[in-house]
Amino acid sequence: MRLTTDLIEVYFKEARIASHKRLNGEIGQYSTNIDHMPDNHRLYLEHNPENNRKWTETIGTSMEQFVSYILEMNVEKKH
Repeated sequence: MRLTTDLIEVYFKEARIASHKRLNGEIGQYSTNIDHMPDNHRLYLEHNPENNRKWTETIGTSMEQFVSYILEMNVEKKH
């Protein structure tokens, strides 16, 4: 790895395999170029509250209630 004030570079066997502009802001923030993601990871981007609610309609009332509870209570963000 090579770090500068503006850039992060990743090397493998002395060849640069990745180069990313450094982010200045909050600790832990990240930036992802969607074109660099594998197909199965891109599908993850489609997981949002609206699409999850639409999906539950194809499953049934119990699933709709369960997912609504999770989304309303922010259960996934409380650990």
